[in-house]
Amino acid sequence: MTVYKNKQFSGDSLSEREIENSTFSHCQFLDARLHFSFFKNCIFENCDLSGSQFSVSSMINCSFPDSKLSNLNFTNLEIKECDFSNAVLKNCVFVHYKPGKALFKKEFKLQGCKFLNADLSLSAFSFCNLTGSDFFSAKLTSVLFEKCNLKIVNLSGADIVGTSFVDCNIENTILDFSGFIQFGSSKGFVLS
Repeated sequence: MTVYKNKQFSGDSLSEREIENSTFSHCQFLDARLHFSFFKNCIFENCDLSGSQFSVSSMINCSFPDSKLSNLNFTNLEIKECDFSNAVLKNCVFVHYKPGKALFKKEFKLQGCKFLNADLSLSAFSFCNLTGSDFFSAKLTSVLFEKCNLKIVNLSGADIVGTSFVDCNIENTILDFSGFIQFGSSKGFVLS
């Protein structure tokens, strides 16, 4: 296992690389351009990836405890089985487009991802499959969920004040009483 501690990564320093089983601790990714970058089984602990750019990259089974990933566009990043618990992801965009068709969205597969205690304020999820994802005690203030699959999603303890659920598929979703009231006051739900 490779450990990177207190390092700064910028520009293309991590582009076109395959990094597996590595730990990044207290690292900064200053205007990092992660093009054709592949991360698998990596831990980003207390890192700042805010403002990084992803292009045809992937993160598989990675975790981001106490890291900052704000103001990111995840359009060109594949994410599988990642744990964003206790991370800050403010003002992020989770959407994928069909190749060569920037106006046509396709499913963004985020099944089973964890967002426990994460701050996702002002972020947007569009055409995301979040089946089985966990948002326990997450801060979802003013978040947009548009045409998302939210089956078996845990939203208990989550702050969903001002959150919009537009044309979402919701089934067996877990909400606490406060969340149920907030959920009911939003528009675009179809409960089955």
